[in-house]
Amino acid sequence: RRVAPGARLRLDHEALVLRRLKSPWAAPLLAVGAQGELFYLVMEHVAATPLDERLRQGPLSLRDSLRLAVCLLMALRDVHEQGVLHRDLKPANIIVTGESRLERATLIDFGLSHSDWLDLAIRDHSVGTARYLSPEQAGLLEQKPDCRSDLYSAGAVLFECLAGRPPFEAESVGELLWQHMAVRPPSVRTLRPEVPRALDDAVTRLLRKDPRDRYQ
Repeated sequence: RRVAPGARLRLDHEALVLRRLKSPWAAPLLAVGAQGELFYLVMEHVAATPLDERLRQGPLSLRDSLRLAVCLLMALRDVHEQGVLHRDLKPANIIVTGESRLERATLIDFGLSHSDWLDLAIRDHSVGTARYLSPEQAGLLEQKPDCRSDLYSAGAVLFECLAGRPPFEAESVGELLWQHMAVRPPSVRTLRPEVPRALDDAVTRLLRKDPRDRYQ
């Protein structure tokens, strides 16, 4: 099938981002090419499990949650320093290694990422997964998404790792987006009392509605 122009622009951009991205916490690109109408990206195989599959077994231990947080935030540090926003941070786009103990987490899938290299025709399109989407990325705030939008999504992922459920749940996308905009997420400690208060406070700050109130 012929790839739609918008999809091809995104694939070209993802290849460019991955080719330039230097981070041990993101899956590297090995090759990119086209054969007729077939466009392909070749990436290193990592024997790992998607985080969303891991979470179907229940929340992570405190130790594993902290290990995942360290890996994820170091990945975002590297990505942001190179002028890239991931824009689709969610458990399905994080792969983890380790059986009884989580050893490593790797950030994958830059198909919806944003950078100055992205074609102007699709640069301002709203993208992402509603369950993990910051208010400004969803277009609910008159503020351009930036690195702090990825940090909000990271907060939503860490909340789910600790609590065993996302910070907001609803039956429709509209209801989810309204909650991201107007509803204060519950404290992780109300759902899991053994979580240290400092960790609960950190997740709460990541999930602040106003980007200025998050970590900068």
